[in-house]
Amino acid sequence: MAAFKSGERFLITALVRGTDTLLASATMGSFSYQRQDIRPDHDFVDMISNHDGVLHLDMALLHDTRPLLATGPVGNMNTAPRG
Repeated sequence: MAAFKSGERFLITALVRGTDTLLASATMGSFSYQRQDIRPDHDFVDMISNHDGVLHLDMALLHDTRPLLATGPVGNMNTAPRG
């Protein structure tokens, strides 16, 4: 957190890797978050859901966050206002 608050250059890179079971091939994606993208006191929403015993991964939710301990609407890091 000290690096985040210092005002110096700051970058976090997230990497998501998995296997496409239909094609039996590895898949990977990455995204870099700069200081202005970081939302203190927020948590990422769950991307995995269970529908009738089948697990679903919704990659569209990758950047979605909500305030810690909140039950309200979800915000997107790329479009939600920062405070």
